[in-house]
Amino acid sequence: MAESSNKHLSHKCSAAALCSVRSDNRKDLIFHAFSKDQILRKTWEINMKRGDKKFASNRALYCCSEHFVETDYKRSLTGTR
Repeated sequence: MAESSNKHLSHKCSAAALCSVRSDNRKDLIFHAFSKDQILRKTWEINMKRGDKKFASNRALYCCSEHFVETDYKRSLTGTR
């Protein structure tokens, strides 16, 4: 039996504590990458209630849009978020 070519596609996982949302099981959500700016990244870590060493060593972190409210977004000149 041949393996599906889609089997090993990567997905994004929400880094918020106690959140099990992934981009492959919630295609309706947006996944925001953590900032490379260390101050902003630390703010996100605190807000997502994460501070463990395993979390700190991961460089590809995302947070799903479930953890944001409308006022967290800025509108662009074209009206998009």
